[in-house]
Amino acid sequence: MKKIALKRLTKSDLTFFIWHFQNGNAGNQKAINLNADVFVELLFPKIHDEAARRGDRFPVDLDIFGPGGCSALNLQRKIVKGESYKNWRLNGEFVRDDEQRFQVLQEGDFAVFEFEGDVAPFAARLVLVAKGSSVDSAAHAELNAWLGKRRMAQIKSAQLDAIVVAAKLADSHPLNGINLQSELEDAAQGGLEAAMRLFKRSKVRKVSKTELKAARNQADETGAIGEEFVNEWLTGEQASGNVDCFEWVSRENAVAPFDFTLKPAGGELERLDVKATTGPFHNAIHMSINELLHCADESVPYRVYRVFAIDGRNAKMRVSEPLASFAASVVPILEQLPTGVTADGISIDPRKLAFGQEFQLAMNSDYGDE
Repeated sequence: MKKIALKRLTKSDLTFFIWHFQNGNAGNQKAINLNADVFVELLFPKIHDEAARRGDRFPVDLDIFGPGGCSALNLQRKIVKGESYKNWRLNGEFVRDDEQRFQVLQEGDFAVFEFEGDVAPFAARLVLVAKGSSVDSAAHAELNAWLGKRRMAQIKSAQLDAIVVAAKLADSHPLNGINLQSELEDAAQGGLEAAMRLFKRSKVRKVSKTELKAARNQADETGAIGEEFVNEWLTGEQASGNVDCFEWVSRENAVAPFDFTLKPAGGELERLDVKATTGPFHNAIHMSINELLHCADESVPYRVYRVFAIDGRNAKMRVSEPLASFAASVVPILEQLPTGVTADGISIDPRKLAFGQEFQLAMNSDYGDE
């Protein structure tokens, strides 16, 4: 599991780099502090149990990117906590490689960490963003505005995405490689544009087979959680009298081309398919050809329930208009493919479909409870 944090570097943090240790007159720390209120309480709340077994010392495979858009420097370091330390520290030994590269760093610059691990980190990517670098200056301003007076904070994927967009960073900037959640989610479901974007970013971040497999598993989990949100919402709608009845079809039949059927109060049967994402509404929707063919059936309205911005027990949702006319415009094109060639699915920008108002969803019951 990846966990992202933003830290404002102090003079003592900069002594992690040999040039600053020798020239900065900032003490003998030789490490970057990882503030306990974020690193432990928010990112790794179970680390103390594991630390007792591991001697308060965790080796990490560390990739350092930046400042100024510099490419990866791979090092083996440790995250440690000494008896006298208030915080954990990224430690091990000085960063001696390419001393000139890190001279531009100064107090108040930023470190964006992406940690891998559940109970404790085993790998980390570190992007350094320097105010004194023309390549980093726009990103530095956006990060500074977001962090405010805090020294370190957990940052969500969507928040980092928004900063990257606001700073208008080039695809080659390392911040575009620190967080690939939306692209990985999309590519894991077969999204062509996301796969192409990931490939373009391979100079700043390569995607391993393990990482892509984990993204597929996460996409499946997100889909299941999206259905849970919709089931709870429909239960409330039925209790309020807005829905006469509904059935969670895909729970009993995983290959069904829709997830639920329902009858609105006084209305006719409808089919609905849940398309869920942890990202924003406009992330691509992926639809199988079987789903598309059922959309085209005008006798039973077929709607997409777009669940998005999933964050723990909260999410948002918008419901599409019936998709028969959309499907009727697409199916004939697919039928023109040469004999022996078939498409398995399509990707859709949801902004090309008609959706209703936005709903706020909250999960009141435990996920997976009967």
